[in-house]
Amino acid sequence: MSGPVAPSPRRRRRRPAATGAAPASPADPPARRLNDLNPYSLNAEGWCDPTDSRVQRYDRAGPPADVRADPARRTGRSALAAQIEALAQQSARGVAWEALWDRWQQHPRLPVVGALFPRIDDAGSKTALRAEASAFVVRTAGNGGRPLSARLARSGLSAEAAGVVLDLLVELRHAWKHRAGNVADAGYDDLNWRHTCGELAQLLDLAAEVRLQPQQVVDAALVSLLSDAAKLRGNFLTHHIDGAIAAVAVLPRVLPVQAPRDRQRIVGLCQAILEHQVGPPRFMATMVRLAIAGALRKLGLEGGAAYTILDGLAARIADPMNPAHVERHAEGYGVLRVSRDERSLLKLVDLHDWYVPHPLTPWFAASSLVIDADSLVNYVTADGVGKIVAICGPGTPFCDQTVFHSIFSCGASFVDAVSVMSDAAMASVERGLATTRERIDKVRAGMARELGRGLIAFPRDTFEHIAGEEGVDVTQLKVRRLRGLTVVQTGYAIEALPYWSAPLDYATDGHDARIARLIRRKVADLLRAV
Repeated sequence: MSGPVAPSPRRRRRRPAATGAAPASPADPPARRLNDLNPYSLNAEGWCDPTDSRVQRYDRAGPPADVRADPARRTGRSALAAQIEALAQQSARGVAWEALWDRWQQHPRLPVVGALFPRIDDAGSKTALRAEASAFVVRTAGNGGRPLSARLARSGLSAEAAGVVLDLLVELRHAWKHRAGNVADAGYDDLNWRHTCGELAQLLDLAAEVRLQPQQVVDAALVSLLSDAAKLRGNFLTHHIDGAIAAVAVLPRVLPVQAPRDRQRIVGLCQAILEHQVGPPRFMATMVRLAIAGALRKLGLEGGAAYTILDGLAARIADPMNPAHVERHAEGYGVLRVSRDERSLLKLVDLHDWYVPHPLTPWFAASSLVIDADSLVNYVTADGVGKIVAICGPGTPFCDQTVFHSIFSCGASFVDAVSVMSDAAMASVERGLATTRERIDKVRAGMARELGRGLIAFPRDTFEHIAGEEGVDVTQLKVRRLRGLTVVQTGYAIEALPYWSAPLDYATDGHDARIARLIRRKVADLLRAV
């Protein structure tokens, strides 16, 4: 999860490790590097200032970091608020509702994406799925674990409106369970399920604070549920497009579509789903750049003008709300302003536009709320940090030296994401960071006690399943059974344990990698436990 290094001409200002934030001073210049504000800097011993090499390794090219990532500087009018105000001064333009509706209905991927969401064929299954969804317990940045049904009941939505939200969640849960047997995406839909439920709960918390109209809240909830509904291991850069197509396929099961206003509503939901891909902007710029560079290499292009054009495109994706970079499309939605050559590069990775929330669109409130909730759940809750831990390390593209580097990468994404989060979300940010830092340290301390004895333990009845999901050959481990536990010997003193207190060597895939996978899994599970 690293991007191009942007060295700073000055030494990073040191900050107290206990709080994760430095006291502000009128003489302090704005932070230039992303990780000057990273709240998750720790190692096997506890909270610490990051080394300059770690700061640089997880830096991402882009504009100066948003100072709202630092609680001591989270005052006054934000740069984002000024950008939104400037965008609101752009020329008004109507939305081509019918043309957009027709285009979604005729999208060439509609049959493929629609097949991912089979209908529920019997009432008993629907009842069971509804009970499962209602009882699912989630945490948010501001509140402890509560069942989704309790959060919906306290949301202020009518029973009918809450029922629409729950009906859609039931449809998606059925689809995710139906896809569970797909080996290529094994375990991925469970990640999406957990994340989606958490994001919905977070969105309801935020909606109560910003006092939106009930239909705006319902619309934002539906966008939130669908934004990752069609996310698979192989479509990261286009999962927002497939999510919008999923909306066309599934929303008619829970919403009317007969009247023009009904179709306009669904079009707006589709556009908001497209816009959630805007953040974290530097990370997305890095991913787009890597994908396009890979496509260029396949065409035999290793340098030259195409890469200069790509650099300019990536710089604007990293700064997407800058009014100089944004325009209204002829059909009424917000997009990044791109040249013909830049559009040709986007098409190499199946992208035709880079969608941006715009205050002159009717769905802007829903779009903004989803971006806030998505960012909070991913980077400001312990469950989100656990998700990042789970998808990094051995066997993934993200070769972090230790599990603490993975946690640090989540902090980098947090600072990155803040630049597209509303001021209204900052109170939840502050509460969430405090709670999440406390939980991270408790997990670290508990793991240290265990690893300090040269072992790592799992419940006996789930260990074989966990090892299988992590790709660990249990026959190559030294294990023993003890009081309902399977205890694995690490073979290291804790001070020298790879992926914990020492860097993991990714050149080999032997004992160290097996232990690292188990460390990753246990840390992720402990962080995500409700």
